[in-house]
Amino acid sequence: MKRVVTFLLLCVMVFVPIKVFAVENLSVTLNQITMPELFYSSTWDNLVMDFTLSLDESDTLGTFVIKNESLAGPQAEIVELTLYSDAGEEGFQGFAVDTVVATGSYDYNNYNWVFSNIGWYMNSGAHRFFVTVETKRGGTNNRGFQFEILEANDADGDGEYDLDDSGIFFNSGTVLPTETLINEESSLYRSQTADIHDPVGVITNLDDGDIITDASYRIEGQAKDQGGSVPELVSVCIDGSCYDATNTGQNWDSWEFLWAGLSAGDYTLFLKTKDFNGNIAQTDSIAVTVDIDENAVDYEDVSYANSIVSVSSFEAVADGKDYIEVSVVLKDHSTNIVTNQIVFLNEVRDDGPVVIGSGTTDNYGRVKFNVRTEVAGIVALSVSTGEGIGVQGSFNVTFTENQVDYTDGTFIKLPDQSAVYFLDNDDVRHAYPTQAIWESYFEDDFSFVEVINPTKMAGYSLGRNVPFKSGTLMKIPSVPKVYMIGNNGNMEWVKTEAKAIELYGSSWASLVRDLPESFFLDYSEVGTLE
Repeated sequence: MKRVVTFLLLCVMVFVPIKVFAVENLSVTLNQITMPELFYSSTWDNLVMDFTLSLDESDTLGTFVIKNESLAGPQAEIVELTLYSDAGEEGFQGFAVDTVVATGSYDYNNYNWVFSNIGWYMNSGAHRFFVTVETKRGGTNNRGFQFEILEANDADGDGEYDLDDSGIFFNSGTVLPTETLINEESSLYRSQTADIHDPVGVITNLDDGDIITDASYRIEGQAKDQGGSVPELVSVCIDGSCYDATNTGQNWDSWEFLWAGLSAGDYTLFLKTKDFNGNIAQTDSIAVTVDIDENAVDYEDVSYANSIVSVSSFEAVADGKDYIEVSVVLKDHSTNIVTNQIVFLNEVRDDGPVVIGSGTTDNYGRVKFNVRTEVAGIVALSVSTGEGIGVQGSFNVTFTENQVDYTDGTFIKLPDQSAVYFLDNDDVRHAYPTQAIWESYFEDDFSFVEVINPTKMAGYSLGRNVPFKSGTLMKIPSVPKVYMIGNNGNMEWVKTEAKAIELYGSSWASLVRDLPESFFLDYSEVGTLE
């Protein structure tokens, strides 16, 4: 069950397929959309692009480069761009309906937006995508939004995205399109101080026409506010009576409502959401039938004393691959297993628990979670179900630094190409994305790099990029901050010049290395040096 309903009409959008350019087994079709006159500040899911990728055989979307031909930019008007894959009903619905594929980073050298390292697998057939803009508060009025898919430019002809390249890159090496494709209409930015926009609420696990066979049913969803506020309250309304939902995330980015003690019959449901500025929105009604199965489980029968939580290990490496398995088995008061019950894995923070994973118990009453991260440190976890009652209280797991030594190993490249890779012990290759990063380890020495043929290179899967060497000072063009790089791409903001002089001496500024915007997500800010 995946039908969801939003209750904010952003604009009426009509698409008309236009030029199609084919390369080998792939083609891209730009669907023209009707743009509203204005995009207001502090709003999101403002649709700027609609396109379809058609494949004769399966492939994986790697990198996608687009450009705003008008003046709205990242420093004043645009928070971020989001790439969606069409889901739910055909066409754009956006938040909590269509699937988020990636967010874009701004390339200040080329004035482009880059969705990099996407890794979105597509089987043969047509796949529809959307690009949306989230706008900032307080930008410059009348700056425009008119986006285009840039003509393919693969400077070194290797079929992989490198800085200064453009187009749509696939893992097969195909790059599209052969000409720039631009949406013919545009919108203008308009700043505003008053929040006049309704929030958006979505039921994510209940469809119009669904049949519920359990004695209780946990209604789940998401909510988010337009206009710069946050949701204050989400209510589930059943046959005209409204009941407060429970916030299970940050600012209602996830919520739940336990519909308990059900009786057979037909019901009408809708959702109401209110923000802190008094704007209220309501979804369309859906019809739901309750037809309780004789083996249905009442969630209130779960015994937290009899349920079991086990942890595979209390320590793992913070490399994004190593993980700690948390296994949960739910039982009732007679020690019978409880099936089809949702379980939450929470991270316990200073301001309370935040849901980081959820799952439904199987026929053995079991659900498992794999916890992994790229940030070292201690993480407090808990397990809950029912009305927020804990199955397992807070317990700590530790993720240790990933001590990858990028100076000791195998280094490879293709003939007549400049890109160099580090080959790890799992035969995964990691690119040095800029020469400055390579030089932070080896200066200008490439004498030990092995040249291999394309067939052998293709046999090594591509992993995350190599970060700057630990101890390097680094900055990006759009942010007036200097960071000191630690292990595994962790970084700390060097807050003052005095601290920089203390650490690196009076010539510290000459040691700062530049990093293109598109690679900033390779790093994690873990603290401040002041």
